[in-house]
Amino acid sequence: MYLGVRAGIHPSIIYDIISNAAGSLRIFVELVPKLLSEDPSLINFLNSSKKNASHVMDMVKAVTFPLPLLAVAYQQFIHGSSTVNGGGSASPLKVWEESFGVKIIDAASQQIYDASKLADQLVMESKTAKQIGFIGLGAMGFGMASHLLKSGFSVVAYDVYKPTMARFADLGGSTKSSPEEVAKDVEILIIMVANEFQADSVLYGNAGAVPVCHSIFYSFSWIYGPPQQKIRS
Repeated sequence: MYLGVRAGIHPSIIYDIISNAAGSLRIFVELVPKLLSEDPSLINFLNSSKKNASHVMDMVKAVTFPLPLLAVAYQQFIHGSSTVNGGGSASPLKVWEESFGVKIIDAASQQIYDASKLADQLVMESKTAKQIGFIGLGAMGFGMASHLLKSGFSVVAYDVYKPTMARFADLGGSTKSSPEEVAKDVEILIIMVANEFQADSVLYGNAGAVPVCHSIFYSFSWIYGPPQQKIRS
């Protein structure tokens, strides 16, 4: 939440994104609106949660069972409910504002903007690529590439699994027989493969994309460490 506000995003929009995302936490959904509205009941909730967490921590210590996330949460409960500011107890919001250096209430009081209109404005101001190369039509890649097609982009794709390429061609996309052929004459090249070994193969292997690629390159694959540095260079 605070990182988003630092980036200039309205707190309400951040809340909508996170609360509707897969893996969203009930505690986030219920407490953030109280936090943003400075609901006085929040301090009571934190005190109650701190007390309950304290009982669990005592049990954990008794059986010598590590619960590091609970320990961190317990510290945050203490931090949010017990901090004193100017001789009196500070609200949880003020405590976290002091900790992160972000005036989140000031940001929340600003007029909210229409995120979709902002996105449309950014699209209008940006340069449109005439042709996009896409390597990797797996579970995620196929959805991404097909969405680009539906959005009106010209997409040429490659995947090692021929039936998947046939499905993509049925949607109106173009397919090539190698990463090298995909990378020729495209303005943007996207790879969406499973790991760094597959990425190395399609980029630097036989008929790889790198020798002929003169386009903007994006990788959405799980690549880290030396392979990532190699691709960046």
